[in-house]
Amino acid sequence: MLVAGLSYGLLFNRLGYYWTKWPILWIANRLGPEGLALYFETNRPFWGLIYRLTTSLLGGDYPWVWQIFGLTLHWLAGCGLWMTVRLVWPKRKPPRCGAGCFFLIYPVFASLPSR
Repeated sequence: MLVAGLSYGLLFNRLGYYWTKWPILWIANRLGPEGLALYFETNRPFWGLIYRLTTSLLGGDYPWVWQIFGLTLHWLAGCGLWMTVRLVWPKRKPPRCGAGCFFLIYPVFASLPSR
């Protein structure tokens, strides 16, 4: 968690929404949760359910809430990668830690936030 926090967490309150969140939040605001399900039903129906849940829980008023949520999911994915590599190389600790840390530091959040 320390690596994830130092990599991205220091700026969580200064970052706005990423460009991909604006249409989702607009649809959720204008059309409600049902609108999200309809928007994604033709190509990604599972995403509609996920966004329905997350926009209901997190809302759209505070971008920093979404930043913390994204950072937490990124950290959980890094932990999952670390556990997977641990199963592949049970006796080699440096590659396991290196893979997990590289995944956390790699700029997955490279999209520029918009304000």
